[in-house]
Amino acid sequence: MVAGFVPNPVANLDSETSYSKGDALSTMVTDYTPGIVTGRRPLSELADLRKRWASGGGDAMRAEYAEQL
Repeated sequence: MVAGFVPNPVANLDSETSYSKGDALSTMVTDYTPGIVTGRRPLSELADLRKRWASGGGDAMRAEYAEQL
């Protein structure tokens, strides 16, 4: 099973957006995920989560990490 783990490629990189918005984005994902997995939220809400994550700072974090990689 250990062979299936992939190290986090951005573990040692910095993102200003992550410092300012990362906690809020993580909380949002944590709020949505269990509801979708258990069926309390419809799977269609996954698209809403992705949009909210991207517009809430996720795309900015992704761009900052991609630049450093």
